[in-house]
Amino acid sequence: MISQEQTIWSRIDHFARSSLPLLVTVIAVVLGVIPLHLPDSEVIKPMLVLACVYYWTIYRPDLMPMFLVFIIGLFQDLLYGSPIGISSFVYLIVAFLVGTQRRFFHGKTFGIVWWGFMVVAVLAAILFWVVFCILVKDYVSPMSFIFRYLMSLAWFPIAFVVMVLVHKLIPPRGQ
Repeated sequence: MISQEQTIWSRIDHFARSSLPLLVTVIAVVLGVIPLHLPDSEVIKPMLVLACVYYWTIYRPDLMPMFLVFIIGLFQDLLYGSPIGISSFVYLIVAFLVGTQRRFFHGKTFGIVWWGFMVVAVLAAILFWVVFCILVKDYVSPMSFIFRYLMSLAWFPIAFVVMVLVHKLIPPRGQ
């Protein structure tokens, strides 16, 4: 017979493991503000949060719902000193677009998923740039957004492997 204490601990364990996508994404936000002490270091930082939103929207959208995507975007803007709402706006659009194509990507090879990220990331980089220019009411060179896009493509395989390993720790749906 299962005791009350075992049930409580199993619920805590389930909650903790189900919170891993959020935790990984928050860690990605924090990694983005760590100073690299390099010239133009902001340009070379990949969009790791975008990779997280992309991955979890495909593989576990139940653990990365839209309201969490919105909150993560706000948290990122507050930490980065970006115009408030820009990241939430872009990430919500990405989550919506990826969510509509989730069936296509689910179960595909890494190459197909990476190709999808390439498309999503270029759209996100363009959207970040356009919205940023509108909010600051000035033309900003797109070069930093282009470099961040390229760095994101280069780092995506590493981020993907990390998220796959984390995904293995998460309880299956319905448990």
